[in-house]
Amino acid sequence: MLDRGPRPWRTEPPGEIGIKGIGSYLGERFPISAIPELAADPDALACYEKRGFRHYTRSPVQEPEMALRSCRETLRRSGLCAADIDAVVFGWTEHRFYDDMQERLGTHILRGLGFHATHVLGIFMAGCCLTTELLRTARNLIVGEGYRNVLIVEAHRCNPDDSDRVIPPDQWVYGDGASSCIVTTDTPEFALRSAVHISQGLPDYRTVGHRCSFVHKTTNSHVVMMRALRHAQTSIKGIKQFFMPNASPGLVHNHARRMRIPLDRVYLANVPVIGHPWSADALINLHSYCHVRAPMPGDLFAAMAWAEGGFGAFVLQRTAHPMKIEAPDFPPVQPGPPNRDLP
Repeated sequence: MLDRGPRPWRTEPPGEIGIKGIGSYLGERFPISAIPELAADPDALACYEKRGFRHYTRSPVQEPEMALRSCRETLRRSGLCAADIDAVVFGWTEHRFYDDMQERLGTHILRGLGFHATHVLGIFMAGCCLTTELLRTARNLIVGEGYRNVLIVEAHRCNPDDSDRVIPPDQWVYGDGASSCIVTTDTPEFALRSAVHISQGLPDYRTVGHRCSFVHKTTNSHVVMMRALRHAQTSIKGIKQFFMPNASPGLVHNHARRMRIPLDRVYLANVPVIGHPWSADALINLHSYCHVRAPMPGDLFAAMAWAEGGFGAFVLQRTAHPMKIEAPDFPPVQPGPPNRDLP
């Protein structure tokens, strides 16, 4: 523990632990026809458009600057400054075309926001479940180290040449994105009721086939969601809105149906707008939903995600504390009817 920091709690932390000041950065938006792989294959382009994809986001700046811009938005919306932050937890999904991203991401945030003698921790390789891991780590710092405000941020960016935007078999169109918020004990906008992350050995779909892989992911997603709901002392009926990764509406609908989650409570409005900005879409979708339909105190929200062997879920509850809600960069739209021909 840092000498300048507060001491660990003697009993339980005062008040409730939650989040506030959701911020994001998405860069610029382009139609999916701008992706070289789809532009060269009209049949593949039509197939992805049939699944509900229309646009994706591409960042003109690299991950450190993406994270910094998102953090500035979080501090502004939360009314806090660098001096109020006890620790920073940053993350990214996986290594790609960069060799020194870890160092650049951490130092760029600290210098850009004016932090000094601040606890900094990095997390990576958690796949699209990264948001859950960031929340769990920040909460543990609050409980174990006595911190009051922990800034979490994640940034994800595909190759600049768009060579890895499309992931077969026709499930994802990846966009660039960063999201952030503050995990805090001071007037949180959403109380963190649970955060669960499990790992399960899962062969790649190229090995076991798409259908087998999908069933395995559905089964483990159901396990992690049920565990998160049990920790939050609620059930599927008690959740006002569910948030899943920005996959194609047909895929998400089939996933939700097998998990017995009502389809009308699965948020899909950002799928045709921004594509899938890795795990950043969890907080981005929550903020977009709040702009469209302001949540009431006591409303429960559940988010879940799956990766190649990782599964995460968390439950948030809206508090009575004020929340600064602003229009998203790209207004969400109502997606078309789901395609039922997916497994």
